[in-house]
Amino acid sequence: MGTMRISDAADRPDVDACTLGRAELSARLDDWHQLVRRCDVHLGPGTQALIEIPDAVDLRAVVDLVEAETSCCSFFSFNLLVDAGGRRLVVRAPEGRATELAALLGAQGAAGR
Repeated sequence: MGTMRISDAADRPDVDACTLGRAELSARLDDWHQLVRRCDVHLGPGTQALIEIPDAVDLRAVVDLVEAETSCCSFFSFNLLVDAGGRRLVVRAPEGRATELAALLGAQGAAGR
């Protein structure tokens, strides 16, 4: 079995740019907001959040959304945790990217439900 390296988003050269156009960005944020409305969101220190994903949410859809997001906004990093304690998604953005994280989470995330 080979070694797998999980690189930090800061290692990537295009870390400063979102590649989506305005219409695509609006649709993507809608997808995130639909997810967040169905989850419990806890804002962490700095520019990170913990999203608790209930069993009713399709985990494959969450993975697809994360993969799509990393292809356009490589400054975000995501860690999906699945264990006996539940299903959680940790979202991190570099310092100075709090606005982007707030946009991703929408009003529910900003309120820290």
